[in-house]
Amino acid sequence: MLEIHDLVVRYKTGSLFSRLQPGAVKHVDVLAGVSLHVPPGKTLGLIGESGSGKTTLGRTVIGLAPIARGSIQVNGREPNDASDLSWRAIRRETGLIFQDPMAALDPRMTVEHLVTEPFTVNGRDIKRRAEASRLLDLVGLPSLFLDRYPHQLSGGQARRVAVARALALRPKLIIADEPTAGLDLSVQGELLNLLTSLQQELGMSYLIITHNLAITRHVTDRIAIMYLGRIVETGPTDVVFRAPAHPYTQALLGAKSKHKLPGAGVLTGEVPTLSHRPSGCEFHTRCPLATDYCRAAAPSLHSLSGEHQVACHTPLINAQPLSAQTGRLSLTEMHP
Repeated sequence: MLEIHDLVVRYKTGSLFSRLQPGAVKHVDVLAGVSLHVPPGKTLGLIGESGSGKTTLGRTVIGLAPIARGSIQVNGREPNDASDLSWRAIRRETGLIFQDPMAALDPRMTVEHLVTEPFTVNGRDIKRRAEASRLLDLVGLPSLFLDRYPHQLSGGQARRVAVARALALRPKLIIADEPTAGLDLSVQGELLNLLTSLQQELGMSYLIITHNLAITRHVTDRIAIMYLGRIVETGPTDVVFRAPAHPYTQALLGAKSKHKLPGAGVLTGEVPTLSHRPSGCEFHTRCPLATDYCRAAAPSLHSLSGEHQVACHTPLINAQPLSAQTGRLSLTEMHP
């Protein structure tokens, strides 16, 4: 349903004058060669620290961020260029739930107009009131909300309105950016149950962007771990949670675990800036297992077992370090 290959998103830095100075950093790569896929009817969780590029990836999928290199396909469709017309077909099949629903809802529009706005944008003639009522019913809100404005909604209600709007055109893919952020636990559960039931009923695929590991473990089929705009580990959710291979993944899971995971190390130092990326493996400045080879050579994603992939020279799943001479990872017997 979603296929991303070697995606690079690049932004210019500073002023034109500063970029002309000798040795000045002229641009930063927010996404630096991201490749991942979301199968039909499945859910992929994208995990990483703030600033790792998760939201940028979600916005790029629907053409809201510039693509410097790479390709994006949604249900087999790929944009020909950066024009709005080229992206329109993809946007009709993709719904985006923004991270802050209150900021994403126009305060001057009623709920009725908010949830039917996609039809207006795409020039579709509908019975607005009836269609808005149907969409609210899908997300568990009564019709009495149709005439309310965003400031009259609670956080959970605003989220449901955002979901209803994302579902308006019956998309094949939903991108949910931090869908439960700022909600009470009970409301989080209601929203996640809603998303699950809608997926079962409508057969949609989800890309859920989050840093909430508990949510990720219970609602996703696969996960991808992002660090500094790169995917460092990906695989089936149960496999990665049971046997994380990258030291960064191990540290993330260990921080939320009551018991320290075997092989987990404590991360030190600060996250490097995008304008001054470390050489070799960009995680080596914080990795407790870093070697001289890690500081010199950048790892690429390679398969450990089945669909479990990791970008690390010394993965934590009973593996021998990557040899600088052979360039290959020598794996011994692997234990789940």
